[in-house]
Amino acid sequence: MSTKVLTAYEVKNRFGEAILSAQAAPVTVTKNGKPVLVMMSMEEYQLFETMKKNHVDAQIKLGLKDVEEASIVDADAFFNNLLKG
Repeated sequence: MSTKVLTAYEVKNRFGEAILSAQAAPVTVTKNGKPVLVMMSMEEYQLFETMKKNHVDAQIKLGLKDVEEASIVDADAFFNNLLKG
């Protein structure tokens, strides 16, 4: 999916158009030639947040599984082994 790019100045002067564009696909907003934010539809934002939460939940489950199986290493022991080579 290609992202439409608008300058902050363009967004300021054509905000309604920017909103309509962002409802169809994400819009990258630049300031001084650098990307500073992305405008997206509420539906897409909620999907992104759900995916992010699901990823974090999965990582937590993996971490808890490691703790339960005692397959974790103390940080000091890890770094001592790392330094020993």
